Amino acid sequence: DLRGHVGEVTFDANGEASGLQDLSQVGLNIHSKGPDMGHVLRLFRLDQFRQEPFEVQGRLLRDGPTLQFQDIKMELGSTRFDLNGTLRDFPHFRGAQVELEVRGDDIASVRDILGLPGTAEGPFSLDFSFEPGAGTGPDPGTYDRATARINSSLGTIVLDGNVSSDERYAGSTALIDLDGLNAAESLGILGLPGLGPTPYTVDGRIEIQAQGLSIERADISGLYGVEATASGLVGWKPLDGDSALSIELTGSDLEQTLTPFGIEWPLASAAFSLTSGVRATAAGIRLDELLLTVEESRLEADALIPLTEDLAGLDVTMQAQGSELTDIFRPGEALDVPPGAWSIASHIRRVDSRLLMENTRIALADLELTGE
Repeated sequence: DLRGHVGEVTFDANGEASGLQDLSQVGLNIHSKGPDMGHVLRLFRLDQFRQEPFEVQGRLLRDGPTLQFQDIKMELGSTRFDLNGTLRDFPHFRGAQVELEVRGDDIASVRDILGLPGTAEGPFSLDFSFEPGAGTGPDPGTYDRATARINSSLGTIVLDGNVSSDERYAGSTALIDLDGLNAAESLGILGLPGLGPTPYTVDGRIEIQAQGLSIERADISGLYGVEATASGLVGWKPLDGDSALSIELTGSDLEQTLTPFGIEWPLASAAFSLTSGVRATAAGIRLDELLLTVEESRLEADALIPLTEDLAGLDVTMQAQGSELTDIFRPGEALDVPPGAWSIASHIRRVDSRLLMENTRIALADLELTGE
């Protein structure tokens, strides 16, 4: 038996051990508690933790390089941890088997303890498991399986992943299912404008590749009244030429979608859809075969958008037409929208601080204009 204390922190252990020089054979039942977990962690130079009472108990077994955690239970303030696991190559994590459950009455207190940012409050739970050799993957080799589920006042996120044995984890895949309850609270940290307290969902499958993060398909619903789908590759250096995505957007109210972005035109409350290829190039972001439809009107374009403040090098080829401008604009005192079919085509370039419109043709009702 071993008993001790450091200040108000007590420690009890009983069991057996052999190989005392390196503790290669150990079986211990442990129990420790105290009024401040920070006292213990500060011994390891971890001093961002605030004062919280704690109690931990369970059993540790070591057989050479294998270390087992059996029924480790810890209470930290109002949060409870349950851990079972095996490290087969202690102290390394690769090849580990882990099952962790965390339950708490107030996630904000845990954030404060750990010094983490966030906005969630109230009860929360975390379930995590890691099973070596139980995963599957696109390439030969061994894959581990990792799953996680987190519930909080902001919603639920579920991850189901296959972790490859590659040293850079190439070939690893993950399914992501996020059900958010409040977009403004969850995503406000991203700086997105005009988000409301609306529910939203994100579902997708990703794969780690040598060139970057491959998105097989990602579906986003509930943000700005839009249903969005994306697929493609986001390079590890997204703007260096490896990134290429295909995107699709559909919405029921054009004005509602664009107003949060500061666009105050008298737009119609019209259904719309947008598809485009998006590529990162050395010259900027390229939009390929962009197609925007608003009711019966449509815009087709190919564009190069430089990532410079003055947009030097901007190059857009576009054509648009429709049966009525009221498909897009809401008539009223601020805008007199003439009836009838319309069309516009132009090649727009930014050259030497000038905006050039070449091969321009505009037709509206009985009016037709052309220019070079």
